[in-house]
Amino acid sequence: PPGVAPDALLVFYGGTFDPIHNGHLAIARAARDTLGAPVRLMPAADPPHREVPGATADQRVRMLELAVADAPGLRVDRRELDRAGRSYTIETLHELRRQYGAQAPVALLIGADSLLGLPGWRQWREMFALTHFVVAERPGNPLDGPWPTALSAATAGRWTDDPAQLRAAPGGHLLR
Repeated sequence: PPGVAPDALLVFYGGTFDPIHNGHLAIARAARDTLGAPVRLMPAADPPHREVPGATADQRVRMLELAVADAPGLRVDRRELDRAGRSYTIETLHELRRQYGAQAPVALLIGADSLLGLPGWRQWREMFALTHFVVAERPGNPLDGPWPTALSAATAGRWTDDPAQLRAAPGGHLLR
């Protein structure tokens, strides 16, 4: 699309954000600074892996907008709220590909707990062809513990510690 450089890394941080808190913001800022790219916080409308949020979608968006109003490089992306039905990440990734094209470098910012639970996500193996994963390790969710066998196999050879590699390909890498 106009205004987006071909090698610009597009970073999306999904979640219910019910409510947004300092931990979410710290992860978003750390990713922004490490990757040198804006982070779009993308609230889920109806997340399939969680209970129904306590706050309405409009309330959660408003909280996010207030939280990032003075945070350079952090933005709110409403795409999952504007789509009907459950918020399946695979559908969001297909939408991002339609919008930005097959070659745009796209990354999902997720917590280590989400990565370890990835085999429970709809069409999770297909996601590696559509996005990179930037994984935030949090207390209580270490990445050096036991992994589901299918996830170990799917992530083998995909890890990088160089953010430049994320810009050089449309997807397929994981960065801790």
